[in-house]
Amino acid sequence: MIITRFAPSPSGYLHIGSARTALFNWITSRKNGGKFLLRIEDTDSQRTKEDAVDSILDSMSWLGITWDDKTVFQSLNKVRHQEVAYSLVENGAAYYCYMSKEEIDNFHQLHPTKKLISPWSVAVPPPPIEGRNPVIRLRVSGCIDNNAEHVSFIDSVRGKLTVARSELDDMILLRSDGTPTYMLAVVVDDHDMEINHIIRGDDHISNTFRQILIYNGMKWDVPKYTHIPLIHDMDGQKLSKRKGAVSVEEYKKMGYLPETLRNYLIRLGWGGDGTTEIADISVLLSKFSIDEISKSPSRFDIAKLRNINLHYIRNSSSEYLFNSCIEMLRIHDTKSILINNEVYISKLKLVINCRELIDRFCTLEELVLFVERYILPSNKDIVIHSTENGDNLGDSTILQEFLVLLQDDSSEQISLNEIKTILESLFAIAVSLGMQKGALMQCIRRSLMFGESHGPDVKLIASFLERNEIINRVQNYLIAINR
Repeated sequence: MIITRFAPSPSGYLHIGSARTALFNWITSRKNGGKFLLRIEDTDSQRTKEDAVDSILDSMSWLGITWDDKTVFQSLNKVRHQEVAYSLVENGAAYYCYMSKEEIDNFHQLHPTKKLISPWSVAVPPPPIEGRNPVIRLRVSGCIDNNAEHVSFIDSVRGKLTVARSELDDMILLRSDGTPTYMLAVVVDDHDMEINHIIRGDDHISNTFRQILIYNGMKWDVPKYTHIPLIHDMDGQKLSKRKGAVSVEEYKKMGYLPETLRNYLIRLGWGGDGTTEIADISVLLSKFSIDEISKSPSRFDIAKLRNINLHYIRNSSSEYLFNSCIEMLRIHDTKSILINNEVYISKLKLVINCRELIDRFCTLEELVLFVERYILPSNKDIVIHSTENGDNLGDSTILQEFLVLLQDDSSEQISLNEIKTILESLFAIAVSLGMQKGALMQCIRRSLMFGESHGPDVKLIASFLERNEIINRVQNYLIAINR
């Protein structure tokens, strides 16, 4: 049975690259009827943030990544890590080293290109130094079969990888205060959790060679390894906050659906084995193979992500979209207040139920901002654009007639049929003024959208507004263009 794991460090939000790693582990185990486990690597107290664990778990759950058994917290396994370090010493695969920090620094200054050689690494070491707590170092020579000159392993993506023994130093396993290093803790935990397939970023390749030595020293079975190339931006650079969002939380706030991010990340770096760019998770589960991951870094294409999100928005139920919008607003620092605005919520529901309009939005953020900016009663600043002949005389005349027609009825809400009738009447007037139909519609749109010339069909916009709101907007626009 394949057992995989995801082992994030709780130092911040779930990075988009880490989310893909979690997905690759999850989908590999699920496809093969195995287990997917979660471990929080919280041994470094200085980097651990209290709210980061909850954030990581929430992001994983939002993406639909479920894990088996209880979450393992690495910091609780300290005693076990120490036991293994002592066992390695007994096996001759590790040793106590009494070098001080100053002595180590001096060695590196005198020999900057050489690996550290500890006096206590020899077969007959010097006596312990009284009053100085030792560290435990791995003995590389004691962990390589037949004292070989190389350490190798087979990677699922890259094939055979090899490093010269001369490049591996006797790394610290247990610090002088008794705390384990990452290298020791990760191997012990992976072994105890029975992890037999480790899938992680290719920035861990150098760690793998060293961790294999610990497996050898304890005579444990070495797991299968897959190292995934990192995700780059469209410029070929490592994903960076300076160039855009890098965490799952940020994409959630921007209004991307979990299905979108999950679909995109699974396909990022994997050819798909004949599946389309957008596929149901059941199809992805049946087709996915970790051995087919590309050796080259993937490029995160935000335009492609937007198109996939548009697809899922178009194909989601109104109820699901509304609940997703509310969830997005709830975590939005500047927009959460809208949840308590009854008028806003009612307008949001109306817009979501209008499938003709909903098809225009690539993200939920665009949708909720559209409702806030253009559907709620507003005193938004008006942008003035002159007409083709350099003045706004035609606009002014048409809008005066528009007001007259609007005021012929006293009902609070204007119907779609009524606005269609009004526009037909206005078109007859526009023809007499030498105005084309397109120019007429642009004029009406500008009056309803605070001077903006582009947007949804004006009939749709008007159908979401109360009559008094429409009249107020048209009057304000007239004042603005006649100043």
